[in-house]
Amino acid sequence: MTPRPAPFPRGGTGGGEGTAGPLRSAVLLALLALALAPPLHARPRPRALSWIVRMQGALHRLTYEGRYVFVDPPTIVAFSVRHAPGWERVTTLDGPRRVMVRVGRWTGIKGPAGRWIRVGGTPWYTALPPRGRGLPLRRLGRFYRLRLVGFGRIAGDRAALLVVAPRDVYRYGYRFWIAARTRLPLRTVLVAPAGRVLEQMMFVDVAFPARLPPPRLVQWRRPGRERRRGAGVPGTVPAVPDCRLLWLPPGFRVMSDEVIPEGRRREPTRHLLVSDGLGSFSIFVRKLAAGAPPPLLGANSLGPISAYGRVVGDEAITVVGAVPQITVRTTAERIVLVPPGAP
Repeated sequence: MTPRPAPFPRGGTGGGEGTAGPLRSAVLLALLALALAPPLHARPRPRALSWIVRMQGALHRLTYEGRYVFVDPPTIVAFSVRHAPGWERVTTLDGPRRVMVRVGRWTGIKGPAGRWIRVGGTPWYTALPPRGRGLPLRRLGRFYRLRLVGFGRIAGDRAALLVVAPRDVYRYGYRFWIAARTRLPLRTVLVAPAGRVLEQMMFVDVAFPARLPPPRLVQWRRPGRERRRGAGVPGTVPAVPDCRLLWLPPGFRVMSDEVIPEGRRREPTRHLLVSDGLGSFSIFVRKLAAGAPPPLLGANSLGPISAYGRVVGDEAITVVGAVPQITVRTTAERIVLVPPGAP
């Protein structure tokens, strides 16, 4: 039987051993360097990150209309969507008719009764968080593992599959099928840290007309009428205190902070939208009426939506969003309310 060759020279007469020693040391040092080096996924592949950045831009830049299916087990609902830069209209195609219109950061929902109700921030079920100054998209690799898997076909279009896995317990994971031509996400899957699918959205058909006429509501709700940070609600005294956040999950930032009228009585409510570029949640602070119960005490959840509420004095704090329960609970417990005008 032919003996197996030795992996390294074993030395011998003459100059053989003098060559083997340095060679063996160099190989061992190279192996040690590989063992101590950070894992290959410590930084996202630039190509994978560029798909995220372009997808976020496409969600705000493109004009499109289509139909998609939203799956929140065991519920399956079909929607139609009309979207143009600055506004979006989503209508249910199953069950009671409901219409959602978003103009800038203003979002209203019209139910079967025909009344519009203002809701704070961007609805978690329509798109990624709004683009804003300082949105940390290029830092996503610190908090997610990004991997471009391959290409498939969604809604008749070629799409790239991008897997986004969280590096900690404070955020969910995602699977995006992004159209190669337009960079629009044609299918999105929300995944729990343990790998369980929480919900998903998939386009059935989508078109890209040159122009879409805006709904009537958009014509009077112009982005220029957005209220600035801390601005009061017309006809009321903005007695809502400021929020001092003593803790936020790594990578999350406050994207907007405003006082909005909420509910049937249009009570002034402070709303903060917090995002890491993919995941997002909202913080609401509202003064409780005498003898009125708080909107939420403790933890609650509905599918992937987590919520946590507490009361400080006569103010109710509610943190809610499509993030794990530990994120909303820890954030809510570390909020300090500061009276208006205090330094």
